[in-house]
Amino acid sequence: MAPPAASSGVGLYVKSRAPGSHLLQIDGYTIATHAPNGTSFKSCPFTVGGYRWAIYLFPNGDWLDSADFISVFLALDEHVKGPIRVDLEFSFMDEVEKQDPAHVRARQVVDLYGGYAVGYRRFIAREAMENSKHLKGDRFTIRCDLFVLNHVIIRENLHASGLRRCEACNLRVATPGGL
Repeated sequence: MAPPAASSGVGLYVKSRAPGSHLLQIDGYTIATHAPNGTSFKSCPFTVGGYRWAIYLFPNGDWLDSADFISVFLALDEHVKGPIRVDLEFSFMDEVEKQDPAHVRARQVVDLYGGYAVGYRRFIAREAMENSKHLKGDRFTIRCDLFVLNHVIIRENLHASGLRRCEACNLRVATPGGL
């Protein structure tokens, strides 16, 4: 997605300074596996980057071709104008290496629109889950780490030297044609 046109500045995306995470704990995994394929459990709404989000977990997959898997998705829990650009990572609570901010920031950037979700249709096979260290006492916890990228326009002015300068920091503004 191209950033909005900026007539008097340079547009770019920056990560929010307040990344967030949310935990979804499933108690009673055995009972949840009896839900029909396509049935989801929704987390309570949470806020990151000024937007309201929810996690959807499908214990028997979200579609027929993922029926032997657990599916997990992040969705905007509100209607917004235009897409929201995010970095996100799902992990189990005990997978601390995947929760490091550097790991999350290295993930692919995704544009999310209201009414749509992003995630994994085949997050983990049910058989693998049932034999894993993640399932403890018929419960498990999934963590979603999230960075919201905000579009900003850096205003510029023409310095006395004839070079364009950023008004916020007085740095020289690079242009596609060179410096």
